[in-house]
Amino acid sequence: MDWRNQHDAELERPQSQNELFCWLPFRGPVRVEQKLDGHAASIELRPDAPPVLVSRGRDGATGLFRILELDPWMQDLRSEAACVLHAELVTAGDPRESTAAAVATKGVEHALAVHDLLMVGDRDWRDVPFQDRRRTAGTIVTRLNDKPRVYMIDGWTMPAICTEDVADIESMIPAEGVEGYVVKPLWNLYGEGDVLGWKIKPDDTADGFIVAVREATRTRNGLTLRTGAVGTVEVAQHTGRKNPKRVGWVPIPADDRIPLTRATELTGRVLSFRHQGRDARGRYRSCRFASWRHDKSADQCTP
Repeated sequence: MDWRNQHDAELERPQSQNELFCWLPFRGPVRVEQKLDGHAASIELRPDAPPVLVSRGRDGATGLFRILELDPWMQDLRSEAACVLHAELVTAGDPRESTAAAVATKGVEHALAVHDLLMVGDRDWRDVPFQDRRRTAGTIVTRLNDKPRVYMIDGWTMPAICTEDVADIESMIPAEGVEGYVVKPLWNLYGEGDVLGWKIKPDDTADGFIVAVREATRTRNGLTLRTGAVGTVEVAQHTGRKNPKRVGWVPIPADDRIPLTRATELTGRVLSFRHQGRDARGRYRSCRFASWRHDKSADQCTP
């Protein structure tokens, strides 16, 4: 079963308390948890067999990891009762280190940062309030062997959330080095209203110049078709080293797409893009086109 059909809601920043109340799909007590820059995974543990680890890639596809190739220590994980934990797969020893790009790399040590419990034995726990699921998940985690490699995601509880709290949480993101935070209602059921929680991420802008392009594609009847036009551009910045650093891919607006045969016209052009912070490799997350910068040269594009 694919346990990850529900997702967090990523809402705009509220400017007032009234907007916050209108947007939030829940009320009352909440838990605020770190959103780690890892790889979302659901791990099925058993008392008498190796674990099964299910993960979804960035394209939405679901697949099984080969545990031995991923990290041999996971072969030894056993639970007193069969259960399914929802977790982030992160680099062991430093949960801030990005693993999304290296998640299937042989020899890279990983850890499981657990934040939810979806099943115990034959009982589906998704109809149990979040606070109760988390409390039981914590009990299971403390009983697992090799505890330093399996732990509960950090967070805190609040009686309610207001716009001032949102500003405080946003200010913590760069200092903590995490990808963001998720606000979860304490007594909601799993995916109630198709929402697990509300993601709070940084949303800043940066400038970069174009160094590469990718073709735009479209899907028809399950087939991916080529368009012959530029759809996404890779941008770079000068960091003081000999060569510019490539920092992310940015989709460009449909009205600005040109044929691939004219792609060289885009080389060196400067654009401004929105992003949600950097990963451990220094590349920007979730890049979105903002505007063309005709007033700026490629030499002026720095972090």
